[in-house]
Formats: sequence, C-alpha cells, structure tokens
Amino acid sequence: MRAATEAPVVYVAPAAAIGYLLADQVGVIVQAVALAAFLVAHRSRQLAHWAPALWWPTLAWTVGTLSALPGAAPPPIRADSLVRIRAVAVGSERGHFGMHRVQVRLGHRPAELRIAGRCRIHAGTAIHCLARLAHRPGSSGPLVLATRADLIAAERGPPSAASLRDRFVAAWTARLSRELTPRVASLTSRVLLARGDADATDLANHRRLGLSHLLAVSGLHTVFVAVLTSALLALVLPTSRQRYVATVVVVVCYAWLTRFHPPVTRAAIGYATWRWCRESGRPFAITSALSAAALMTVLLFPEDLGSPSFCLSYMAVAGLAFIRPAAKLPHLVARYAGASLSAQIATAALSLEYFGAISLWGVLLTPLALPFILGMLALAAIGPPLAELAPPLGWGIFAAIEFLGTTYLGALNTLASLPSAPIHAMAAPPPGTAMLILGVGVSLAAVLASRKLFLLVCLAAVVPFFIAAPGQAARSFRLLAVGHGQCAVFRSASTTLVIDCGDRIDGRFAARRLIHTLRRSGLAGIDHLVLTHGHADHCSGLPELLLRTPVDRVWLPEAPKSAPLVRLLRRHGVPFTVMHAGTQARIDNALLLAVHPCGDLAGANDGSLVVDYVFPDGPRIVVTGDQEAAGIGALVQSMRGPVDVLVLPHHASLTRRHPQLLARLSPARCVASTSARTDLGGFDAAGLRARLPLTTGELGDLELVEHGGRFAWQIGR
Repeated sequence: MRAATEAPVVYVAPAAAIGYLLADQVGVIVQAVALAAFLVAHRSRQLAHWAPALWWPTLAWTVGTLSALPGAAPPPIRADSLVRIRAVAVGSERGHFGMHRVQVRLGHRPAELRIAGRCRIHAGTAIHCLARLAHRPGSSGPLVLATRADLIAAERGPPSAASLRDRFVAAWTARLSRELTPRVASLTSRVLLARGDADATDLANHRRLGLSHLLAVSGLHTVFVAVLTSALLALVLPTSRQRYVATVVVVVCYAWLTRFHPPVTRAAIGYATWRWCRESGRPFAITSALSAAALMTVLLFPEDLGSPSFCLSYMAVAGLAFIRPAAKLPHLVARYAGASLSAQIATAALSLEYFGAISLWGVLLTPLALPFILGMLALAAIGPPLAELAPPLGWGIFAAIEFLGTTYLGALNTLASLPSAPIHAMAAPPPGTAMLILGVGVSLAAVLASRKLFLLVCLAAVVPFFIAAPGQAARSFRLLAVGHGQCAVFRSASTTLVIDCGDRIDGRFAARRLIHTLRRSGLAGIDHLVLTHGHADHCSGLPELLLRTPVDRVWLPEAPKSAPLVRLLRRHGVPFTVMHAGTQARIDNALLLAVHPCGDLAGANDGSLVVDYVFPDGPRIVVTGDQEAAGIGALVQSMRGPVDVLVLPHHASLTRRHPQLLARLSPARCVASTSARTDLGGFDAAGLRARLPLTTGELGDLELVEHGGRFAWQIGR
C-alpha cells in the first residue's frame, strides 16, 4: 500500500491507543516522563529531520493519556461485598438466566447491574439500590453487580433520546416476540439490535461450531444494513451523493438503536470513510479506515479498547487484508470460505485466550449460515412496520423469518454433534502472551508487508495453548473462591476430580475460575465431575464448563432438580451417572455417597451427594453439599471420623445438627466456600470457636498441596 494513500490518522490512532493503555496500566507519571523525554530529544540534531512528523502522534498520545484519567472515582467495592448504589441507567435489556440487565456508570467506569426478578427500567431512570460486586473484570472493563428487584428504588427521569430509544426498541422486540416462537424471536432480536440473549441451547451450538460471531452484532451486520439500505434507496433517490448521505444517516440511526455498540460504531465510521473516498474520487486505504475507527474508540469508548470485541474484530480484518488476497477462488461460496478461513486463522489465538476453545467447523459453516442470519436481519428490520401498514404482507414476512430461523436452528442442533466441535486449549499461558506475540508480530508483518510472516505469527500465538505446563504438584486439593457458590478440585497422579461448579449469578465466573486453574496446572480436562445437587450456586457453571473443557463423566443425585442437568448433558453427549438414594460409588481415591435422609422425599439440599476422598499416605478430606438438619443427621449416621479436612455443608450456615457432625467426624481443619459477607458469629454462640472454618470469602482460594511427601496449606494463591 502506498504511503500517499494513508491519512495522518494512521499514525495518530495507534499513538492515542498506546497512550491510553499505558496510562491505564502504568499511570500518568510514566507518560509524563516519556513526553518530557521526547521534548528533550526533539531539540537534538539527530532527531531534527523526523521529529516534526511526530508532533501529531505525540499530541494523540497525550489525548489518549488524558482519556485514561479517572473522573469521579467509583466507590471502592470489595468482591462479593454489599454496597449502596446511586446511578442513572444508560440502557436496559432482558437477559438470560431470568436476569434484567441495566447499564449504568459509576464515576468514569461503566457497570452492568444484573437484577433478579421483574422490573421495568428504561434509560434515564435514577436507580437507588443495594447490590454486590459479582466480579470485577480488567481495569478498563465494566463492573458486574448483582441485586434483586425488591431492593431497588427507581425514579423515572425526564424524557430523553435514550429513553425514547429504549421504548422504541422494546416495542419492536415485543412485536417480534408476539409473532415468532420464543427461540426465533430471541435470536432475531439479538442479531438485529444486540438485545437480550438467545436460547441457552442455541448459544451452546453456536459456540461449539465456531459461529458465535454471527450472533454478535458487529461490522458484518452493519455493513449489510448499509448495503441493503443503499440498494433500496437506489429505487427512490437519483444521485449517488444523495444515496450516500441518506445511507450514512440510516447507519448512524442503526448505531444509535444499538446504543452506539462499539463494533457497530467502528463499522459505521469505516463504511462512511469508504463511501466518502468513493464519492470524492480519493484513494481508500484500509489502514486509514481502521485507524480512524480506533481513534474514535479511544475518544468515545476508551473502556472498549483492548476488549475481546475490539481485538477479535481488528484481527479478523487483518486476516482478510493479509491472507484473503492470495486466495483467488473462482466460486462465490469458495471465496466466502476463503474469507472465513482467513479470519479464523487470524483470530484463533485470541479465541483460545478469551474462550478456551476454537472450532474449525466455523470455516465451512460460516458461508452457509450467513444467508440465514442476514435474511432474518433484513426481514426483521422491515417486518414490524409493514405489519402495521399492511398486515397481510407483515404476516408473510414473519412467516419467512420463522421458516429461516427454525431451519437454521434445527440444522445447528443436528450439526452440534460433529467431531472436534470444539477443540479445547490444553494449557493456559501467562495472560497477555497471545496479545504480545500478535501485537509485535503483526506490526512487523505490516511494516515488511509479509504475508508469510503474518501466518507464522498467527501460528506462533496458538502454540502456547497446546503446550501443557508442568503441574505445580502431583497431588492437591483446592477450594476455589467463587463467592456464594462452590467449586473444589482434587488432583492425583492419574485423575482429576471436580466437585460442583457454580456461583450466585450465572455460573460463568465459577466456570472460568475453574478452567483457569486447570490450565495453569497443565490439565487438559476433567476426568470426573460431581454435582452434589441441582441448585444454581453449585451447578450453574456447567453450561460454560462443557463448552470450554472436556469432561469424561458427570455424577449427580436422583432428584427433580437434576432433570435440567441431565438434558444438558445429553445434548453435549457427556456420559453421566445418576446416584440413587443410599448407593455408593468408588472414583479413584474417592468414595461417593448418596446419603439421602428420606429417599425420594429428601429436599434438594438434604439430598446432596458427599465425597469422601483419601489420598494414599495422605489426608482424608470430606466435601459436602448443602445439607441442612435432616441431611446432616443422615450423614452422622453413615460416616465416621476422624477426617483431616471437612468442607462444611451449606456454606458454613449452622444448624442444630452441626455439633453432632463435628463431634462424629472430628475434623482437624474445617473450611467453607462462602461470600465475603458471611457471618461466622454463630460458631461462638454455639461453643464451636475451636471449629471456626477457613473461608474462601475471607482468604481466597484454599489449597492443600503436597511438597516433598508432606501436605501443607497455601492460602489465597
């Protein structure tokens, strides 16, 4: 590409991005030192010939630095602690898992408030509530808080453009919901307006087949809307300039309807730049368009810089720019497959970094699935208004959407059982490894204009995810800090046993903590997964876990709450065993007990499974579920002590039976998986101060690990 075709923004945008990221990570003082060093160097003779050209990038660097300066600091929030929130809703939508998701800002940081229960909150609504921090992502990412509808006091604000947008979108999606089946309606709302979540099974099928990018409203969807709009406007507007202006207005309105979703906004800027160059007869450089979009990201959405969406979209475009021109394929489908392969190669390492898996089937299925998605998008965009103006025509459009959606989802459900769907990562390299390799390598490939170097860099970034690191220890027990939930990992020389995987929100946090622990230990998967019972705080991470790591067998109790889990396991083709009341099973060094107090009449908590694990020549560890008084009574009748470690039932919530359990098992150490705010004062009141447990809510991960033939505790690592 000739330098003459590149706008100065090519150099300005990376400088602004670097300025923001460095200021966010290392602080403004380091930035000030770097700027002072440049000003000193500017006066030297050696830099006299090129320093003037760096003034614009330096200014952009400074702008990026200032963008990272904190505004009003958000209240300090400790993980899983209860805090009082006062904020104004930026947007809202109905999400999956029965949660209403509201976007707010706390100081300069964006936050997502997940509300359990029925509520109606629109943009501009003032929110006063008690909430707790579910988890805090990266330093620039949004906070995720959780609360209940009955803890919220909401005051509707004055009418605004944002509230008007939310009401318009709500009416649009409500019409889709009335005319379409739930699965097709949720899929259509997601691909058209980036609102809500598709059905859990459909999401899993997309991820297994490498088609998740089709569900994310992105540049592809935006460009399609622009092209479709331009084609329709050609019927009524005579000149190209008029169509250009009208199309840009429509694309900007579409970005507004998606709440200026960063990928949509970047694509709108890129499309407008391309059309402007075409209308004015100027040469178009893809680097200029991408850099302009990156600069706007720094200025408008600094929290999105470095996000998975940002990195994946830019790497996909880089793959299309570097690899696709070399593939001169004759047929249209073959060309689309070539483009899909180019994007897959470029984004493989980042997919492994963010999601822990890749699917090669996406290369072949993307060009076949794309017409269904784009057809649904186009029809859903015109269906609701036509249904109001000409009902028979609107009904025909909704019937076409239903046909496309049902056919598409049915095909995915059939194809989800294909082999190697997906391929899981076998190791977890240090965070940022893939980004470092890609950042340095792709920059060098761009400077040298080398396609071979680009391919080599993409391959090199993938390799660390399939080189298993040496394990930290041959044998260990680890109780993960997942808030109000439970997840425990046993490692022996031959078997990996996991007990439960859930948290109080939606399970994704627990699943990702578990997967990170496995990969960091050099483990490629799970041999046995025991789900003590069917409550969400113990099993809600199962859907995410099955998508991101292989599981050889799952054990669960016979109970009504287990039915959804059984259906999920069957869909994924994972072998499972249902433990009947009063039965036992041996798993390596573990004895699995179904200690039901009343057989089929036992509640879900009291019917929890129990794991009695004995390391040869090592400690004996008993892991319980959520047994309450009746379940603990049955446990006292069926087990004997002493034990070295007891994971207390029901997150250390005391019952009248706890003294009997502790006396019966006589544990040397009690531990519990709790939230940060769990009150353990009841142990003093019950005269059990000597049995006060170590808790994950206070100390973080609790690990009992073997070193030199002896087991010792490691806290909070």
